[in-house]
Amino acid sequence: MPRVLQVILILAILLFCVLIGGFFGIQFSQRHHGGASDAIFGQQQKKIHEVFSIISALYVDEVDGGELVDSGIEGMTQALDPHTTYLKADQVSVSNSEFQGNFEGIGIEFDIVHDTLLVVTPLAGGPSETAGIKAGDRIVAIDTLSAIGLSPMDVLNRLRGKKGSVVTLKIYRPYTSRNFTVDIVRDKIPTYSVDAFFMLDDITGYIRMSRFVATTAHEFRVAMEKLLEQGMQKLIVDVRGNPGGYLDQAVEVADEFLGEGQLIVYTKSRNGGPDEMRYSATSGGLFEGREVMVLADRGSASAAEILAGALQDNERAMIVGELTFGKGLVQRQFDLDDGSAIRLTIARYFTPSGRRIQRDFSPGSEGREQYYLESHESRDGEKLFSEAGSLEVDSGIEGITVFRPSQELFKSSGGIVPDFWVVEPQ
Repeated sequence: MPRVLQVILILAILLFCVLIGGFFGIQFSQRHHGGASDAIFGQQQKKIHEVFSIISALYVDEVDGGELVDSGIEGMTQALDPHTTYLKADQVSVSNSEFQGNFEGIGIEFDIVHDTLLVVTPLAGGPSETAGIKAGDRIVAIDTLSAIGLSPMDVLNRLRGKKGSVVTLKIYRPYTSRNFTVDIVRDKIPTYSVDAFFMLDDITGYIRMSRFVATTAHEFRVAMEKLLEQGMQKLIVDVRGNPGGYLDQAVEVADEFLGEGQLIVYTKSRNGGPDEMRYSATSGGLFEGREVMVLADRGSASAAEILAGALQDNERAMIVGELTFGKGLVQRQFDLDDGSAIRLTIARYFTPSGRRIQRDFSPGSEGREQYYLESHESRDGEKLFSEAGSLEVDSGIEGITVFRPSQELFKSSGGIVPDFWVVEPQ
C-alpha cells in the first residue's frame, strides 16, 4: 500500500475513534471495563487525540474528513471477520430493498476484497446463476470497463439496470485459473424465496427455497399445505445455493418439523446477556414425525445451515449433498445518525448438539479473500475423511452415512456435514 494511503487510512481510523469515543466511551467502559481498564481506555483516547492533532496540523495535503471516516470504518471492519461490514447511507437503502422489494439486475451477492469484486453467491434462479456465475468468481471488468477499485455503490450502479438489458462481464475463476467473458441479461430479482414446489410422485413432495426473507415461513407453509392436499407423506427440502437470510424465518420453517421443546439453534456471545439466545420448537408443526430429506451444498449458508443442522441433530432429516459453506456468525445492524450502518458480528450459532457452524477464518483482507476461496477447496469431505481415519459405516441404511454427532472432529468442521455425500463436479 502506498505510504500516502497508509497515512490516510491511519488518520481515518484515528478520526473515527475520536468521533465515536464520546458516544461509546463512557457507556461502553462502564459496562464492559472497570478500574485499570478504564484508565487504559482513557490513555488510548488521549493518544488518538494527540496523533490526530499532529496529522491534521502538519499533513501535506488537505483531506476530506467524511471520506476519511468512511475509510477508517471500512478498515476496521476489514480487520475483523468476513461478515462484519460497513454500509454507507445509500448502501443501507439498497441492501434493505433486496429483502423487502423487487429490483432489477443480475442477482449476485458480492464483496470487495483487495479492490477486487468478488462474487459471494449468485442468487438462486437469478440471471447470474443461469449464466454460470459461481461463488468465488472475480469480476474484473463490467462492459469493458475495469471493475478494479470500484466502490460498492459503483458496482451496484453498473450491474443494475432495466430488465432485458445486457451487461458483459469479464470473469476470473481462481480455483480453475480460468478467464472468460459472459453476457448476462438483466431481469427482475424478486424477493420471494420458495422458487418451486410440486409432487415428485404420489407421496413425495419437493420444495425449493432460494433464501430466507421476511416472507419465507409463510411461503413455505402455503407450499406445504398445498402439497399435503395432494397426498404428500414425504418431503425433500432443497436449500442448495441458499445464502441464508433472516434467522427467525429459518426457525419457523424448522418448527414445522420438530416437536414441542426440541432445540433448533442457540447462540454464544462474548458478553452473554441478551445476545445469547436459545430457539426451541413449538407444538403443532405441519410435518412433525414424517420423513424429510434436505439437499444442501457448498453454497448453503447461514439460515440454510441452521435449518439443516436442526433437523439433522434432532434426527428428523437426512442431509444429502456437500459440506455446507460454514457461515455461523450473528450480525446486528447498528444504524448511525447519518443513515449509514455497521453490521457487526455479535455472536456465533451452534446446532442443538453443540456443533459450531462457522468455518475458521483469519482476520484482515487477506483472510477474507482466502475465506471465500476455501469454499471451493476440500469441501467434498476429503480433508475430513483423512483426519477422521476410519469412519463408522451404517449398513442398516441403503448407502453410506458418515456423519456422527458424537465425533469431536465434526463439531468444529465448519458447516453442516452431510449424511450422504453427493459432490457436484466443477
